[in-house]
Amino acid sequence: MVRPSNRLWMWPMICLGVALASGCGSDGSTGEFAVTRDTLPGGVVRVRGPEGGTWTEETEWDLTELFRVGAVEGEGPEVFGQVWAVEMDLTGQLYVLDRLAKEVRIFDQTGGFVRALGREGEGPGEFQNPFGMAWDSAGNLWIVDVRLRRYSTFSLDGQHLREYRRTVGGYSWPWPGRFARNGRLYEASLSRDGNQLVEFEPQAELMPLDSFPLKLPDATGYWDLRDERRIGSIVQIPFAGQPEWVLDGTAKLWVGESASYSLAHQDLSGDTLMVIERNVAPVPVSPEERARAVEDLGEDANHPKMDLSRLPSTKPFFRRLIPVDTGDLWVLREGEGALWFFDVFAPDGSYRGPIKLPVEPELFPPPLIRGEHVVVVTHDELDVQSIVVYRVRRPTR
Repeated sequence: MVRPSNRLWMWPMICLGVALASGCGSDGSTGEFAVTRDTLPGGVVRVRGPEGGTWTEETEWDLTELFRVGAVEGEGPEVFGQVWAVEMDLTGQLYVLDRLAKEVRIFDQTGGFVRALGREGEGPGEFQNPFGMAWDSAGNLWIVDVRLRRYSTFSLDGQHLREYRRTVGGYSWPWPGRFARNGRLYEASLSRDGNQLVEFEPQAELMPLDSFPLKLPDATGYWDLRDERRIGSIVQIPFAGQPEWVLDGTAKLWVGESASYSLAHQDLSGDTLMVIERNVAPVPVSPEERARAVEDLGEDANHPKMDLSRLPSTKPFFRRLIPVDTGDLWVLREGEGALWFFDVFAPDGSYRGPIKLPVEPELFPPPLIRGEHVVVVTHDELDVQSIVVYRVRRPTR
């Protein structure tokens, strides 16, 4: 069992399978706003820059808070037990999956409670271990339950529609399942015999159409505290770089290794189409952050197999990769102190610029970006969860 700290956890990952050889050609101008595109062997395009971004003071994007939901105490719908996933529909309503309450709570565009979907149980539209949500091409919400091994679907007006049997093995959190623009569902199937990304066509039943190997690397950023009988825990090393992967709306993968700032866009066969690189300095881990990370380890910090010298002196270059339906890629990063921000990349790989995030986000679930909205799950000093909804301001000049 992998036991993370409060701030860090790893989800299934695949290798970045491309050699970053010297470029065969480039275009773009010189200077701070230069965009360099090199063609690597095999036709892969490597994009670098512009280091300062393409935004100016007049065109840079920022976030405006619309509302937040969450309460410290009470019995109302604003008190969350454990937020496991968030979603937003086209009208701007917020959907919050509370794993402990075993229901999805819906809030309107001002944060007012609308209704709840589902309840604990095993009947139609009920949940035992709801784990994630996704919208299909018809505008219906799918909620995956890993214990009942099924997906429950609901219409936009909250009506329960039906269940589909879930046939993939294993699960990961955040749930990596999603519908692509082709209307098909993609979900990772994880097993000891190999990991795959399975493509499904929703019909009368959920029909598997194809599967694609997921080359998950061996975990290296962990302390293995198990004994010779393999009893014990595996604990993630705070601030250790980890591979990340995520599926975008075109059924392609974004893959990165957070120990370096290199991101690859791959098709499902594993061929790399584009590589994005940034030449930025790593952010140092402060003495206070190191001390807090060791404190979060609790009793494990004194385990005889614990090697605290493996705790890095710098932070990973990024924490989450978030593809947006416009084709942009938002990269969640942690700066010095309590500073968090997004690096935003255009569909052609050029760097637009940073967007400051006013709160410290939880990584599980990661921030959600839907249209002009950014949804962030955060917590206070007592670990009480709340959800903040922002609007993205995108001036054109």
